[in-house]
Amino acid sequence: MIVAWGLLLLGLGFWSALRSPPSVREQSDLGSAKQVMDEMVGRISGSVPADWQFFDEGYKEESCELTVVRDGRKATRTLRLTGPPATESDTVTDLAATVGGDNTRVKPVNGPAESFYADAGEYVAVRGQIDGPGVVTVQMTTGCRPE
Repeated sequence: MIVAWGLLLLGLGFWSALRSPPSVREQSDLGSAKQVMDEMVGRISGSVPADWQFFDEGYKEESCELTVVRDGRKATRTLRLTGPPATESDTVTDLAATVGGDNTRVKPVNGPAESFYADAGEYVAVRGQIDGPGVVTVQMTTGCRPE
């Protein structure tokens, strides 16, 4: 009976390892995170107001320490939007709605929006903020991942 129970647990563990989604960032590779970033760039570029310009600064990758004995890579992608001064808050609010819907947090909670944070999925963080008159920056980060 104990052997059968052990085989059942081993089989279920193996099945789960092959079919279950990642439960921590380190179980998801950099390629899958970049795919989420690419999809997010498409969504953001499609929602930029007509009187705003969109600049994609591309990926910046760095080496990082995944564990004490294993190195990884992390990626950051920055988007810069420029437009008419005094419309930044509305643009941040619109971008926050486009990026994450219900899981997006806009700051401040009351009053004109100054920044937002969202989880894009696959453990990709998206942060947007007003950086000056007529300038909004959106930055996506992956954290350290296996290559």
